[in-house]
Amino acid sequence: MHHRLAFLMLVGLVGCSNGSPVGPVVEHPLNAAVTSGGLTLTNSTDTPLYYQAFEKVWGTDGLFTWAACTRPATCPSVPAHGATSVPYTSIDGYTTDARQALVYYWELAPAAGAEHQVRNLRSTVVNF
Repeated sequence: MHHRLAFLMLVGLVGCSNGSPVGPVVEHPLNAAVTSGGLTLTNSTDTPLYYQAFEKVWGTDGLFTWAACTRPATCPSVPAHGATSVPYTSIDGYTTDARQALVYYWELAPAAGAEHQVRNLRSTVVNF
């Protein structure tokens, strides 16, 4: 009897569900795919995304000094609703032994002078 009641309660809960996610929805504005020659970064937003890619161990061990690029004309970027190829040789710290890349990406908002302000700095890890 208890098993039947538990089953009926479960069916009732599933029947009331509208299919919406229970927890927070995580959107990924930049998707990365591994290709034979490197990465393909795809931007799903209405604005350009600027990026920098590092070999993950090299990047997380702090073997570099880095600041996000703030000059759109010189920053590597992925156009709005577009894609960009990133050769392995353009991934800072990359070696043939690398297993992951750490890709930082961000938006730029106009600021005083020629530089812009970094907005929505995020990162993603890509497995090779």
